[in-house]
Amino acid sequence: MSKRMWVITLIIAALSVVLAACSGGDLAKDLTPIPTLPPGQTPTLIAALPGAATEEAAATEENGGEEQSAATAEAGSEGTAEASGSAEGDPALGEEIFNANCTGCHGETDGAGPARVGLGERAATRVEGMTAAEYIHQSIVDPSAHVVEGFSDIMPKDYGEQFSDDEINGLVAFLLTQ
Repeated sequence: MSKRMWVITLIIAALSVVLAACSGGDLAKDLTPIPTLPPGQTPTLIAALPGAATEEAAATEENGGEEQSAATAEAGSEGTAEASGSAEGDPALGEEIFNANCTGCHGETDGAGPARVGLGERAATRVEGMTAAEYIHQSIVDPSAHVVEGFSDIMPKDYGEQFSDDEINGLVAFLLTQ
């Protein structure tokens, strides 16, 4: 056997041993793509990539954009919250967007980001002088403005550009119900 064939055979044998060792056991079941997620919970990251918005969200933007803009204009100069602190947005649209883009980091419990459950209540107390709706809105469009203690500043910085005002307002309205 030539030296080259012997080296190739040795490499194949070594790879076979490594692959056999990796395929056994339950180690892969215990691992998650993001170590801060509970074992077995998988983040939805593909939908968060630019250009991966759902067709329904795009259709809603085309059909309801003018109507929502008028409602937002009536809310006053802030545009994202009424005086009562509730968002001017469609929570059903916000839930769709959240489920497609945010659940990988914001689940029922803390993960890579703060839990969605109780977020509306917590948001009302985060920054003095800001309503919950204002805080959530700013956290979406400028996530580095207020990074919650114990979490890294890893939230995508382009959601203000990626989502329309209607979609962001819908996200705020949905999160206020959590």
